[in-house]
Amino acid sequence: IDIMQTQYNDEQEKLETIKNLKEELKQNIDNITEQIENMSNLGFESQKQIEQLNSDINVAKTRISNNNENSNRFTKEIEEQKANQEKQETDLRVAKAKAGQMQILMENNKIVQENYMSKLTEEERQLQEQIEQFKAEQAEIERQIQEAINWGSGLAIQYTGGVMIWPIGVEGTYITSPYGNRLHPIQGVYKYHDGIDIGNAGYGAPVIAAADGMVIYAGQMGGYGNCVMIYHGDGLITLYGHGQEIKTTLGTPVKQGDIIMTVGSTGNSTGPHLHFEVRKDGVVVDPIPYLNGEITNESQNNEIANTALDTDTNSVIN
Repeated sequence: IDIMQTQYNDEQEKLETIKNLKEELKQNIDNITEQIENMSNLGFESQKQIEQLNSDINVAKTRISNNNENSNRFTKEIEEQKANQEKQETDLRVAKAKAGQMQILMENNKIVQENYMSKLTEEERQLQEQIEQFKAEQAEIERQIQEAINWGSGLAIQYTGGVMIWPIGVEGTYITSPYGNRLHPIQGVYKYHDGIDIGNAGYGAPVIAAADGMVIYAGQMGGYGNCVMIYHGDGLITLYGHGQEIKTTLGTPVKQGDIIMTVGSTGNSTGPHLHFEVRKDGVVVDPIPYLNGEITNESQNNEIANTALDTDTNSVIN
């Protein structure tokens, strides 16, 4: 019995030891399980953090991408502005260069003209002065004619028509220079001739009124020399130039055929002749239809319109 009791006690001790070991093992397992759970929880939290980090990274990437796009757009705009500015600067440089070239060209032209003028002969200078003098004279003549026309337009005279007679009272005369464009006998260039020149009369031949009217000018008139103007009414005027001696006075009524002056060569003239001119409402017209009796109101208006288109107003008369 003692031996069995001793064996039982030993067995109990072994069982107790085993129980303790089992409890210890269970405790270790629980600890390990807890550690595993903790590690799992820790891994879960880490996974969430990783996912959040990934999400934040994606957001950051998106922002960086957007910023890159904005940066690229801004860079492109800046490059375009830079290109436009460079183009404008280039255009400005080209414009300045062209302006400089034009300035140089103008200065060179000025120098050339000055050199040319300095090389003109005295004869050429005199010719240029004569041309300028002729222009000034023409302007003064037109002013005098217009003043005479204005004075005559206030007269109560009516033009009744009819044939104007040949304005020189001798036989054998003829037209030496017709109305219209001609080679000027003094200037040597083509000019518009405002009337007709009648020659082969000789000095002192009588110049007669082509139609009834009133003298509105009698005196010297620039290139016309000694000149008489007669107002016939309704804006119609005849002019007689280069006379040797005037035989009438301002305001004198005249009849067709009355002697008003004698043939001469005063003013711009190369020899004795009569310059005969017809003006309607201040505009020069062809005298021939009036001398031939071909003028009607309609043809007269057409003649004025055509003359206004054809006449070079800068030409020197006679």
